[in-house]
Amino acid sequence: MAHDEINVRQLSSEWIKSASQLEARAYSWLHHQFGEPDKPERKTEMLSAYVENYSKGAKAAFIDETLVGFGIAQKWGILGWIGSVVVEPAFHGRGVGHALVDSMVKTLSADGCSTIALEVHHYCPNIQFYIRLGFIPVATVFVLERQVQAPNFCLEGRLVSHIPSLEDGPEGHRELHRANSIKGLKKYSNAIYDGLDYSPAAEVMLDSGFGEVIIWGDEDAPWGAAIIPTQPLFEGPPSSSLNVSLLTLREGELSQADPCILADLAVMADRAGRRSIRLALCGCRSNELSALVNAGGFRIVKTRQRMVLDRHPVEPISMDYVLYGI
Repeated sequence: MAHDEINVRQLSSEWIKSASQLEARAYSWLHHQFGEPDKPERKTEMLSAYVENYSKGAKAAFIDETLVGFGIAQKWGILGWIGSVVVEPAFHGRGVGHALVDSMVKTLSADGCSTIALEVHHYCPNIQFYIRLGFIPVATVFVLERQVQAPNFCLEGRLVSHIPSLEDGPEGHRELHRANSIKGLKKYSNAIYDGLDYSPAAEVMLDSGFGEVIIWGDEDAPWGAAIIPTQPLFEGPPSSSLNVSLLTLREGELSQADPCILADLAVMADRAGRRSIRLALCGCRSNELSALVNAGGFRIVKTRQRMVLDRHPVEPISMDYVLYGI
């Protein structure tokens, strides 16, 4: 059967609401295959924030001017991350997903990304789809959850949005401190792996108002950082878990500083009215995984497959605690 002509172009603001509705239908269809409930719509403000942060990576697929799919890619320095790739269920098997991924890969490659990565759930048939597109499975990622225990009332780390507090000086000083913190995160990312830059992910969360960024250590030379959505990203009741989008730590810091880190995450969960925290850990870090499960009180709630496109990937250690690319 001949494929329909698929027109892939940049996802513009006028299609954000339609894309959010399409995503809910597509994921609800997938959930139903496994007896799971419907997926609520992503809040359009959050989807818009991702699109605005890296508009070149936001792609929409049309057939006869009907939106049939979309994809969101993010650029983190030399690392290109493909987040949601969504196709209207009625248009599965018509090459829509292939066209979207191909367009995102070309954009990321042309923009200097030497590694392009993504994650899929293990039960998802898309693993085979991505292998056919040249992606290589490199690691299993474990999503861990722990109930929040009576948290402390203060943070050891510092919220970037609160550096300094409003009482400490004029707004210009506040923005300067935030800029220094973002610059420090960029410098720290680059120290993990030459060319890696997590600062765009932090700016999305801060600029959208949907979350916070915690910095541990000096603002211009942190030893760790976390990006945490504190507001619901989807319509309907909020999740009972606080999903830590990214927790990146200098080598060895998890075992040395985990009481401080986990206590701060518990504080953030409590402030957001959540009963548990979730974070992700690459299976290549077996010692840390064992420590979190055996001594840290975490349980494994799901697994995902991390895949990369190029033969010279950023090592999995460099993305240890990424929970969701988007």
